[in-house]
Amino acid sequence: MWIGTSRGLSRFRPATTPLPNVPPPVVFTSVKLGDRTVDPSHSLEMPYLENSLHVRFAALTFVQESSVLFATDWRE
Repeated sequence: MWIGTSRGLSRFRPATTPLPNVPPPVVFTSVKLGDRTVDPSHSLEMPYLENSLHVRFAALTFVQESSVLFATDWRE
């Protein structure tokens, strides 16, 4: 990309700009316990018999969105 400056033309090459190596932040967009929608920003407790959990989440990035991968790490 060529950009006009006060000293003439300058060339910007986006392909040579290194991409950040920091993973994008992840946010919960909705959380449901059973049939009840809950606020994901609060601490949650759930009885054992109510064992249905549905979570939606998103990565906050606009850089190479199609290459964002999610992984789970279940620790007990």
